Amino acid sequence: MERSSGGTVEAVRIKKDELVKEEAKVIRIFGSKMTRVGAAAPSANKVFDVVEEMPQFAGGSGSDVGQYLDNVQVRENLNETAFFYPALESDNNGNVAIRFTLPESVTTWKFMGLAHDKEMRNGLLVDEAVAQKTVMVQPNMPRFLREGDKATIVAKLSNTSDKKVSGNVRMQILDAETQKVVWQKTQNYSINAEGSATVSFDVQGLKEGVYINKVVAAGNGYSDGEQHYLPVLSDRELVVNTLPITLHQQGEQNFDLSKLFLDKEGKQAKGTEEAKVTVEYTNNPSWLMLKALPSISNPTEEDALSLMAAIYANTLSRHIQKITNVNAKDIDDASGLTSASDTLLTKVNKYVALLKKLQNKDGSFSWWKGMSGSRYMTTAVAEMMVRLNAIVGRQSSTASMLSGAIDYLRQQTAREVKTMKEDEAKAAQKAARNGKKGEAYQATPSEMALHYLYIVAMDGTCVKLKAPALNDMDYLLGKLKKMTGSLTIYGKAKAAVILALNYDYKTAADYLKSMEEYSVYREDMGRYYDTRKAYYSWRNYKIPTEVAAIEALQALDAQTISASLSASSAISKQQTIEEMQRWLLMSKRTQEWKDNPVNVVDAVYAFMQGNEKNWNRQADNAILKLDGKTLPMPKDSTTLAYVKTERAGMATQLSIDKKSDYTSWGAVYAEFKQPISEIANAESGIKVTRKVTSKAQVGDKVKVVLTIVADRDYDFVKVIDRRAACLEPVNQLSGYQWGMGCYVAPHDDATNFYFDRLSKGKHVVEIEYFVDRQGEYQSGSCSAQCTYSPEFCGREGGYQLRINN
Repeated sequence: MERSSGGTVEAVRIKKDELVKEEAKVIRIFGSKMTRVGAAAPSANKVFDVVEEMPQFAGGSGSDVGQYLDNVQVRENLNETAFFYPALESDNNGNVAIRFTLPESVTTWKFMGLAHDKEMRNGLLVDEAVAQKTVMVQPNMPRFLREGDKATIVAKLSNTSDKKVSGNVRMQILDAETQKVVWQKTQNYSINAEGSATVSFDVQGLKEGVYINKVVAAGNGYSDGEQHYLPVLSDRELVVNTLPITLHQQGEQNFDLSKLFLDKEGKQAKGTEEAKVTVEYTNNPSWLMLKALPSISNPTEEDALSLMAAIYANTLSRHIQKITNVNAKDIDDASGLTSASDTLLTKVNKYVALLKKLQNKDGSFSWWKGMSGSRYMTTAVAEMMVRLNAIVGRQSSTASMLSGAIDYLRQQTAREVKTMKEDEAKAAQKAARNGKKGEAYQATPSEMALHYLYIVAMDGTCVKLKAPALNDMDYLLGKLKKMTGSLTIYGKAKAAVILALNYDYKTAADYLKSMEEYSVYREDMGRYYDTRKAYYSWRNYKIPTEVAAIEALQALDAQTISASLSASSAISKQQTIEEMQRWLLMSKRTQEWKDNPVNVVDAVYAFMQGNEKNWNRQADNAILKLDGKTLPMPKDSTTLAYVKTERAGMATQLSIDKKSDYTSWGAVYAEFKQPISEIANAESGIKVTRKVTSKAQVGDKVKVVLTIVADRDYDFVKVIDRRAACLEPVNQLSGYQWGMGCYVAPHDDATNFYFDRLSKGKHVVEIEYFVDRQGEYQSGSCSAQCTYSPEFCGREGGYQLRINN
């Protein structure tokens, strides 16, 4: 064993593994100052001494002690693994010498070696090597400290000899850059034979920076020391206060920004003289809906849903280029759709050809090539086709596939109707025998049957149906009219569309009235459904319900809708649709939708319907003023009209003069450094609170509970718990925590929680810490932020912990 740089290990003890036979050849370990090498004896335990040349020390004046402690070599390389590529040297007797370098930790090392010959016969050698010194120093170092912390650092002193030892131990803290000593303290120690003792050092007053912590001990003929880096964090944090802005009406509106620069006492915060203000504004965020299209326009998989979504996206992109007065560059800037019209057509034809290969002779679609036809997959593909036709007109490229799919679905529905009628007939006969004729069973159509009605109604096929298909449809429509109380909002919206397209406006209006009773309106969010009756899932949120509701309103004429809605609501059809489209737009502001092509198709469909005029809005028609000074808008004519500007110093007022009634949004970010103890709680769409469950002493386990409340559905939320320096995570491995629904990543000074989806409502996460030292410590703040839309965030200030033994 070669000595690593720094201190010298006095002895290395080799413990032979029980599985190694006594007649095994000897491994010789070479050191830099080795005075004796073990002979080739077969005994199990053998000590190889490495004698450290030490001056004799028998006490003396304080200056003598300090001078001697200055000369103690400290151990710096404390790595936990000693990996090496062996260069094997064997003698005439077959003894093999292996040279390698150990790190400087005084501990038990496990030696593992694998040997094999050319025929791959192999053997495993497992030994233990104990690196130790007469007196060993092992400080329990904190990962970090903060300015203002009053920390206690404990060092363990171990005596491996059979005699009582005594001496001096010193802790020094040096500036890592200048090597200047900024703090030191020396104590005496006395340790019984083969015993251990602890010494404590109270450290405070350190300023922000990186320090070197040296702990050295020396006695009569022995010494040891360890060196570690000690980062000290600032007692100030970068605070980012945000103000989300959403505008729906034209005119000038003023926003008070002074509240972004307050501390928790409501006074102007310290550090605002170095503040920075950032203003973001998007004049026409409607184009952001189309930014979701590129994610599905080039499918990475050749399954039926991905291919149909790509056909939808590229066909719709061509349509947008035709109906708007923007060129390809504008669409590229706004939505990421870079292809020219002829290129988009080529892509459509390519994906149509691939999709045709997934359609079977009976008209059904297989999810993947080689699979059997699926009623569900056929329904999903056909539904996207009829919705695309509703926006851009009937597509000749997919007409034959759609016709085949409807024929297949008609046959499947006919089988279901036949089964339903047979079940009802059996139930009626049984009821008649029991004298309960009026209580006969009534079969309920499946979701697939209702989707079939929707597809044929949207396609217009329903007017061409003949018996028996027409009889089946009438039978299902009759059932649908009686299902008002059992359907979700999503089901009612679908039913309203089906009935309206089959000219039953009265029943459709009844469904619409029932839906309206559950809707909620918020000026900043629009109109949506905040009820359990609204279809919801972790993957889709409430987007399918909102899309279905918009479609139902568009399916009925204005006069029918006006008669169905309550008189107190006094809202027009177009106003209601725009309010629901606003909710979709605001959902896109905080959600990605990238991993669900059906969601993207549905949302864009609902937003495009009757909304084409929104794509031709002028870009630079808003005037922004910060404290009376006009902010520059983009010089180009991109339709999105995104502007971002920064300014040093505080700001008190933002004025936006808007020229149209369509939705625009923006945000103001105020950044400055503030003392942690003065940081105010804040929330913008997301609220986070933190609670330490109990008072604790050294060695106790404490639980920190974080409560996050979201006012809407968010994607990609990051929560950070910046802990106090006396807390050590119980679970130090990163990984996904299924019980909390997030990925947890402990770091040296904080624990991060990553939510890929955070639904509206209350969420609780917990983390446990060990209390590993006494003293007084300041935690950092706790924050939660939507990384997809960072203006939506929440924060709670820090807390003080006082820990006793």
